Amino acid sequence: MSSAGLFGRVLPKPASKFPVKRYNFLVPDIFPVKAVDVDEDLSSAVKKHIEKLQEYVSKNSERAPKVSRRLDRKIRKCLIKKKKYGNIKIAVHAFIYLLQHSNKGDAVLYAQELVKDQPVIAVGREGQCVPGGVSSLFSSSQGGRIKGSLIRLLLEHHSIHLRILGAELLAHFLQQQTDGDNQAEIESLVPIVSRNCRHPAPSELDGTSNGKVQELRTAGLRALRELIAFMERLSAAPQHLDDLIVFAALWDSPCQHCDCPIHFQSACDPVGNSTG
Repeated sequence: MSSAGLFGRVLPKPASKFPVKRYNFLVPDIFPVKAVDVDEDLSSAVKKHIEKLQEYVSKNSERAPKVSRRLDRKIRKCLIKKKKYGNIKIAVHAFIYLLQHSNKGDAVLYAQELVKDQPVIAVGREGQCVPGGVSSLFSSSQGGRIKGSLIRLLLEHHSIHLRILGAELLAHFLQQQTDGDNQAEIESLVPIVSRNCRHPAPSELDGTSNGKVQELRTAGLRALRELIAFMERLSAAPQHLDDLIVFAALWDSPCQHCDCPIHFQSACDPVGNSTG
């Protein structure tokens, strides 16, 4: 065999021959270089990048699980490092936008990350994610590990901002559910959502404002409403019936700021003037 033939066999394919995985660029693009605060609204640039990501997924639905995994890893890394909660907000809104613009039943493409318990993930010294089971886990000051479905982690977080995002994400996920494949995982979240709806009074110690408490309550009630609608579509009796009875009572109770019912509370000005 000639040397030319030998080298022809071992030379790698040119880069143009490999398929371009655009999601590897589209997902990171939605996160701005400069960190944003979790209280900030999404910028027009971030929204445009999320729209581009959704357009890509709509044309390449087989890539949706990979996009979901990348968003999931971004959120978990921020949770472990306890910073850049603004990026968590961006990722959650990306999930919500993808769900809103997906076909009925396509929520299954995101279920693995959103509602199913995940294996332990470690974050090393450089911030990279390492699959569970490795022996080189670092101490809490250098890294960490985290377990559980994404929505559960958000709903149980100490930050009220993240609990609100978790409830909003659950509500949109439920809207797209058409079968009972994830029923057990979804119903296991009911007690957590119910506790958030009964959140204690605002605390000056952790900076929780009355407005955020009401926002958490409203988001939780909306998620429970979507759960009831989901169970109705399945013609199934929900578990945790006591929690849902309490929810029904809260749903019909008046807003503390004015006479509007709780389900119009998001349109109510916290200072007492109805805007809806």
